[in-house]
Amino acid sequence: MGNDIAAIQFGNEWENQFPGTAAEFLDLHGRFARVVRTERPDLPIVLGGITGRAPYTYAMCDRGLAMGIPDIDEVTLRAPFCTGELEKMQINSDHITEVMARADYDIMDVHLYDAHSLWPAAVEWVRARVGQRPIWVTEFGGPNPDVEPDNPAYQAQRLALYLETLRSLPVARAYYFKLMDDPSSYHDKSGLYSIIRRPKPALEVFRNAVFTAP
Repeated sequence: MGNDIAAIQFGNEWENQFPGTAAEFLDLHGRFARVVRTERPDLPIVLGGITGRAPYTYAMCDRGLAMGIPDIDEVTLRAPFCTGELEKMQINSDHITEVMARADYDIMDVHLYDAHSLWPAAVEWVRARVGQRPIWVTEFGGPNPDVEPDNPAYQAQRLALYLETLRSLPVARAYYFKLMDDPSSYHDKSGLYSIIRRPKPALEVFRNAVFTAP
């Protein structure tokens, strides 16, 4: 591993994409961690990143918080989390909690999208499980392409709220997803540039937030 690597992660959105059990993931992650600790003991290990599913279930179903997305049917959007798939969501949460408690890592990573009003509770959920380890948000963005308007002006308004919310959270760093619109991803219109590389209003919002940050 080169000296230009500042941190390393094994398993992106593992709680959603890894086909095995929590124990099987822990076994693989343990092998990875032992190599890193031997070859680069100075290199922080990042666990994650997890999707917002488990933290959002806590925020919406346990805390009863609203998503903060205008003009949506909250009841319908909550249903998969809080009624129809609640048992599945709870099992997912339990698996994540087990991995967080037993894995060898230095930094926790969570992805936050769309429902910015849920982010403080989501980070609270993560913090309760990782102790004093730093929390990174290596993906944040939106809007939700299924339920929110598909226009650049609305995206820019929402990005301002995302950035304002992140500034209030106890996270060590955050990365916006993504630089350019990309039809191959779920958040296909969340780029700061259009697919033909033209700057969108969100780019100016992002620049202003970054360069005026305290």
